[in-house]
Amino acid sequence: MHNQLIIPAMVFFSLTCFFPGAETVRDRASAHFNAIDWSYNPDAVLHGETPGVTVPGGNETFPVLSVTDTTDTDVIYPSAPGVGFIDYSGIDETLISLLYKLADALKTKKIPSDINLPSRPFISVLTEYRLNKLPEIRTVFFSRPMLLENNISEAVYSLRIITENTPKYLYLSVNAVYSENTWFINDIVFDGETYAELAEQN
Repeated sequence: MHNQLIIPAMVFFSLTCFFPGAETVRDRASAHFNAIDWSYNPDAVLHGETPGVTVPGGNETFPVLSVTDTTDTDVIYPSAPGVGFIDYSGIDETLISLLYKLADALKTKKIPSDINLPSRPFISVLTEYRLNKLPEIRTVFFSRPMLLENNISEAVYSLRIITENTPKYLYLSVNAVYSENTWFINDIVFDGETYAELAEQN
């Protein structure tokens, strides 16, 4: 009887020696995730200020766009060369809709006349003439519009064009006017230097 008690005791002692406090997969996973600091620390995100953008061929430096402060949490918006952060929060939706419509039109080089101020129908014809002298336009971005007056807004457009496998950019200044309860394009000004460089010489 005495020997029968000794044998199980020896087996139990051997197991505890070979597997002291064996760690399970669950234990390892729990230790891993408990070691992570899950708290959000916005101070750890650096928001560097981008220098102002000067359009080639001009003497005007365009304003720097920064992360919006109209939201409850810090938000980082995508950015594009020459136009800064793509942030349209808090801007009249009808104005943004018009500017998006113009962006699509610039890419296809077809400017619909109904987006122009009725007294300036020639904008479409003149703009298309200039666009048709350019190589294919790959992408179009526009900056956060600036309200110059209560009914006048201005935005900078960046047109990305590939020439000889090298991306180049053409900048436009677009002026929009609020009239008869809607927004219209009032003027489209091409940057002379970048346009002259990219326009095909016919």
